[in-house]
Amino acid sequence: MAEEEDMDTSGDPVSAGTTTVVERVVRMSLRPPPRFGAKGDWKLWLSRFEMYATQAKIASGQRNYCRCSELEWQLKVRTRVQKVGESLMEFCGALRGMADKAFPAWPAEQLQDLLRNQFIQGVLSSSVQLALI
Repeated sequence: MAEEEDMDTSGDPVSAGTTTVVERVVRMSLRPPPRFGAKGDWKLWLSRFEMYATQAKIASGQRNYCRCSELEWQLKVRTRVQKVGESLMEFCGALRGMADKAFPAWPAEQLQDLLRNQFIQGVLSSSVQLALI
């Protein structure tokens, strides 16, 4: 009788009788998750990436969460807000770093306008926002 074969998520045949479900899950989890797409569930993708990075022993400071397209970086810039405990300088630096990836071909003046607007909108303190306007 022919041995049944399953396909794992990469398309590799897996003999049903030679691996356990746990072994297959562990083997699949050691692969980085597929590229995140615009229609994907970010929280689910991020949890899969975190599981992969932990098992692959990638230090948290060395984790590159995405191989994002410019459009994905643009979304990140436009939705970025100051984190609790993050200084204004840190917030500004984070926005600048993301904007360089999101808008590499934009003229400097246009990029400065976008960054200024996002910075003001993203600051946590309403009194600081008013002072910046």
